[in-house]
Amino acid sequence: YRIDNQDLHCMFCLEGGTSEDPLFHCGCGCRPDSGMSIGHIKCFQEFARASFADEKKREDSVHCGVETCSNCSQYRIGIFFFEMNLILWKLYDPDCLTRKNVQGIDNKRAFFMRRSLRCLDYALSEIDLDSAHNDLILYCRLRILYLTKNVRKQIQLNECIRIQQEIQEDVDIGKILIGIKKYQAAIDFNRRNYEKYLLNITRYPQLKQKSLYVLHNYARSLFEAFIASLQKSDVGNDPPYHYLEEAERLME
Repeated sequence: YRIDNQDLHCMFCLEGGTSEDPLFHCGCGCRPDSGMSIGHIKCFQEFARASFADEKKREDSVHCGVETCSNCSQYRIGIFFFEMNLILWKLYDPDCLTRKNVQGIDNKRAFFMRRSLRCLDYALSEIDLDSAHNDLILYCRLRILYLTKNVRKQIQLNECIRIQQEIQEDVDIGKILIGIKKYQAAIDFNRRNYEKYLLNITRYPQLKQKSLYVLHNYARSLFEAFIASLQKSDVGNDPPYHYLEEAERLME
C-alpha cells in the first residue's frame, strides 16, 4: 500500500516519497517506520537486479532472495513483488514467451527459461483478481504454466524432484481451471493429479508436503461444481450430491 507520511524514507536510497515517485509498503510484517519495509518502486527494481547478479542468491531461490523481508522473514506481497518479478522474468529469459520450439534446448537455457516463466506467473498472480481483466489474466497464466511444463521436460532432474514439480504445476493449473469456472475440466484434471499423488507418495514421502494443496484443489473443484449446478439446475434434474459427498470425504 502507498505511504504518504512525509517523515518516512526509502529503505534503499533514504529519500522521501513524492507525488511522482511515492513510497509503498512491501507487504511484510514490519512497521512502516521500521526502516525495513518501505521504498520506491525503482529502488526495489534495482534491488531485484542486484540480487539476480549475485550468483549464490540466484542458485538458492528462483526469486534470488527478494521474496522475503530480511528483517521479519515474512513474504513481500503486492506491487513490489509484482515489479520485482517482472524484472527477474526479463533477466532470466526475456524471450521465453516467443521462443517457438523448446525441444532440444540445453539444460541451462531450459532452467533459466523455466525460472523466467515462473517469475512472470508470480507477477500475474499478484494482480487483484477482482479486476475487470480477471479472466484474461487467468488465461495468460494458464498458457504460461503449460509452457513451464513443456520446458521442465527439457531439464535433467532426478525422479523425485521431477514429480514434485509436476504435481505443483498441476496444482496451479487446477486452481486456474476453477477460477475460470471450467468445473468439469477442473474435476478431471485435479482428480488425475490426486491419483498421481497417491501413486507416488509411498515411494517419495517428500510429496506429503503437497498433500494439502492436492486434496484442497480436488475437493474445491467438486464443491464449486456442485454449487454451480444448484444455481442453474432445472426442475427434475437433481444436483450432483455425490460431488459434495466426495469433497467432504477428501477433507476429513
